[in-house]
Amino acid sequence: RQWVQAITRSGEGRGCTVVADQVEAGIVGFADGGRCQGDWGYDGELYAIYLSEAHQWRGLGKALLLAVVERLAAQGKRSLLLWVLDTNATGRGFYEALGGVPVGEKTEELGGATIREVAYGWPDLTELLTRTRRT
Repeated sequence: RQWVQAITRSGEGRGCTVVADQVEAGIVGFADGGRCQGDWGYDGELYAIYLSEAHQWRGLGKALLLAVVERLAAQGKRSLLLWVLDTNATGRGFYEALGGVPVGEKTEELGGATIREVAYGWPDLTELLTRTRRT
């Protein structure tokens, strides 16, 4: 139900959800973004990005991110923020390679465990678009 609402919201121009759909495998990943939630000085946010392990390291993650960023830029967003687990070295490396800079931290309770997240930001979406298309 949550994803039906997100996709419906995307159709109304209030964010975007994109999927990676392969002929043989079906949907192997997705990304979701929209208006920044919180007062971090950014107007766009990548809420979620997921790609099945079997389909990682093929450029699909970058393609999903690029698709969301292009749609947010078309909606007038000028900057982007996202959150990643501090222990996710692969994800953090991916965002840093695309010019993301750590701009904040937070801790949350999830399933009885305390998790720490790091915010990565791009104050200029044009720079992120250029870097993502180039690499």
